[in-house]
Amino acid sequence: MILRSILDSPVLVRAVAAGWARLPVRVRKFVMLRYPRPAFRVGVLAIVASPDGGVLLLRHRFRSGKPWGLPGGWLEPGEGPVDGMRRELKEELDIDVDADALDLVTVTGRGGRPHVEIFYRLHAAVEAVPPNAEFDEHAVFAVDALPRGMLELHRRIVQEHAAG
Repeated sequence: MILRSILDSPVLVRAVAAGWARLPVRVRKFVMLRYPRPAFRVGVLAIVASPDGGVLLLRHRFRSGKPWGLPGGWLEPGEGPVDGMRRELKEELDIDVDADALDLVTVTGRGGRPHVEIFYRLHAAVEAVPPNAEFDEHAVFAVDALPRGMLELHRRIVQEHAAG
């Protein structure tokens, strides 16, 4: 618990994010390519549709250039996609989601990378998002007014599947 509070310290997070952002892109890519991870990864992401038809996005601290994205993350070893999505939503948004509330919308890969991403949609009114080491801002955007700093794949998936 003490370690968690230290790691979630806003001062530490800002310092690490600032240092990471100052590294040349080549160095960041080198580090990320050699970061220990399984040979094939599975990511889960959630299109959280608000009652007014908007979509909740998070501004991630460690993504340079395209910081806005959907809540989600990588599956843990042995974890199924629905359980991983529920865990990520609890960790990032502090919401408990029933498995039946998750609608699978699409599964896709990203050009030559050793992973796939599974996108779910759910309808929820998220009032407040707890502070988190991974992101520093959240907002609900209209589907036709998504921010510029968003991955194109995520933008396309949201535009195709937010309604429903």
